[in-house]
Amino acid sequence: MSPAGVSINNLNVIVQLKRGWQYVIKENKELSLKIEQNINLLVARYDSLNPGSFRTGSVTVELGNDKGEWKPQELDYQSEVDFFNNLMQKDTSITDKAMTLMYHNMRNQLFGDGNKRTAILAANKLMIDHGAGLINVPLDKWDVWNHLISKYYLSGDMKILKDWTYVNGIQGVTFDHKQNLPKPDIILKTTNKMYSKYKGLPERH
Repeated sequence: MSPAGVSINNLNVIVQLKRGWQYVIKENKELSLKIEQNINLLVARYDSLNPGSFRTGSVTVELGNDKGEWKPQELDYQSEVDFFNNLMQKDTSITDKAMTLMYHNMRNQLFGDGNKRTAILAANKLMIDHGAGLINVPLDKWDVWNHLISKYYLSGDMKILKDWTYVNGIQGVTFDHKQNLPKPDIILKTTNKMYSKYKGLPERH
């Protein structure tokens, strides 16, 4: 066991998830299936037999309790390429594209393991790159979220899930310009790529 009673396996997941976020924030190239592969290579490094590689066999997703299981079809790489390209060209908001991509990738299980983590990070790269905020469902809403995800897996209809996510899981940056707080008295020359991406996040008043 590692410090604080966290298992080595769980600690590895946390560390690799952190590295996945660092990659998503620092990578300047636009989101692509290749970048999704790179994300999976990081987040599934210690719990996948072949991290970073698209799924070649069958997989079964246990939905928990009495919800049964979900068995996606054999992965068709060209179909995924077409889906991604068509989605990116679609006349809809970045937030809608990000949610659609995230849930599509979760359901289709593009990789051998780490699909949910990979899908969330890929969607958030799209959000960050376009200053649209973050997709981040609060922990106290995860039971409802996972229930809706399970229903979507079985039905294939993500509308209710996307509507719920838009209300409960989209976060921006909130500034209170009325606060008269002291400011620092030095000036920093900022070249950090993370700042250049985050400075475009929407303000909410």
